[in-house]
Amino acid sequence: MENRKTKRRLKTFGPVKSKASGRCNPPPSMRDEVLREAGYKCANPTCRNILTLQLHHMVWVKDGGGNKATNLIALCGHCHDLHTQGHIPASAIRHWKGLLHALNHAFNKESMDLLLYLAHPGIENV
Repeated sequence: MENRKTKRRLKTFGPVKSKASGRCNPPPSMRDEVLREAGYKCANPTCRNILTLQLHHMVWVKDGGGNKATNLIALCGHCHDLHTQGHIPASAIRHWKGLLHALNHAFNKESMDLLLYLAHPGIENV
């Protein structure tokens, strides 16, 4: 049985304040949007980690970066650490975000509907 704190936390739609750092984390709805954008995988195209994904602020919070989806990218803990330590440059992170954006916004709804219709088995007999 869930306690009151758990239920209250699950219903939170605004920024969630981290007890450890004291800063506001992105709300759960924003986290879901960023994870869906990355297909619930690390945004590093060469990484296949799907466990323990973290949201990385491309413009760091200390430098004025916010919690908007345009500033967040999903990274596994390993890739996040590599970037933070300087082994993965910020230009690569921005490139990966650009790839995700291009893949997720390449087609409008009408185009997607047409592609799905054309991919239907037996359409070649029409």
